[in-house]
Parts: sequence; structure tokens; C-alpha cells
Amino acid sequence: MSKQIPCSPARWAGDLLNVAGQLGTAPGGLVTAAGDRAAQVAAQTRQALKNLLEIVEANGLNAADIVKATVYLVKWGDYEAMHAEYTKVFPSSSEDNPPARMTMAVHELWNGALVEIDCWAYRKKA
Repeated sequence: MSKQIPCSPARWAGDLLNVAGQLGTAPGGLVTAAGDRAAQVAAQTRQALKNLLEIVEANGLNAADIVKATVYLVKWGDYEAMHAEYTKVFPSSSEDNPPARMTMAVHELWNGALVEIDCWAYRKKA
């Protein structure tokens, strides 16, 4: 018997929204793609970012409000494939002012995932 993990997909702390780590999962499970490992990482990154942005938007914010993101990869060799997809959502041009990002390699992610992404978003005062 498995227990429900006591966490929320997002939680407000004043004007900061903390979004829990999102995997490349969709209804039916982990997203997969035809091709090599880079294609798998790209597909999971796209889906993880989609999941993350859905939570951010459900809380009344958008991608421009994200101030910090953390990306967890199972292998450092997956960085380029992840980064190529990440920069489609957060362009790196100075005028777009992308969020600060930390990327780290971890031993393992839940259910065989290759990528996990969490973030902090800021609600600007009117």
C-alpha cells in the first residue's frame, strides 16, 4: 500500500509562489519520444515545462513572473538537449531577462524520469 505524499504542487509564501518539481509526465505516464536519449530528454523537458507553466498560470502568473528555476538531470550529458528546450520557454537574450537557473545532476529521479524542474515565481505589486 502506498501513502499519499504530503505536498502541494505549489504554495504561496507572501508574494512568492514556490512550484514543486515537475516531471515530463502527461496523462498515461512519463513522456517518451522516438529516437535517442537526447530526444527523450527534449520531450521530457518540454512536458515538464508545460506542467510547470500550467501550475504557474493557474495561480495567476506567467512565465515572465518566474524568477528562479532549478533543473535536475540524471546525467550531465543531457544538458544540451534540456537547455535547447528550456531556452524556447525562457530565451536568453538580455531584454527578455530569463529567470536565474541552477542545474544539477542527481543520482536518480522518480519513476525513471530524466528531467525535473521546479521554480519560484514572483507576484508583482500593482
